[in-house]
Amino acid sequence: PSITTAIIYPGMCMFEALNVSEGRGTMHPFEHFGAPWIDNQNLADTMNEFALPGIYFNATAYTPVNIPGASGRPKYMNEEVKGLNLIITDREQLRPLSIMVYLFSALKQHYPEEIELGKYLERLIGIESFRVAINDARQPEAILKEWEKDIEKFKNIRQKYLLYK
Repeated sequence: PSITTAIIYPGMCMFEALNVSEGRGTMHPFEHFGAPWIDNQNLADTMNEFALPGIYFNATAYTPVNIPGASGRPKYMNEEVKGLNLIITDREQLRPLSIMVYLFSALKQHYPEEIELGKYLERLIGIESFRVAINDARQPEAILKEWEKDIEKFKNIRQKYLLYK
């Protein structure tokens, strides 16, 4: 529904595999997320301490509702959820997948009993090792560094298929 949604979607769509609202049932899906058990200000402070490039996190609360044609049965429908609003400060520096890794890590750290990382996450992200890494409390930096090897390998493989450089 907005350019902000399109920009942040590659990372925030992974929230569909969690027991956390990804903002469906609002006019700004994927631009915020939440659950009834989240301490939104504490989580916002944690995320902003990471000083991730291109993003700022505000504590927010919202109530997902049925939106015909857009969101039929959103998570926590008609229930207030507390979470974070993602504010893009620099589109060029923003790294949606990195943001997602930090958010998942923070959620697992703050809410180990409440957060559920469903098997569907493996289908969305394409690898089982991510769910295992989050469950094992691996640091976000270590997860992202491990992905760098695969990214470089992919870039080399794709080079011969690029039509425009």
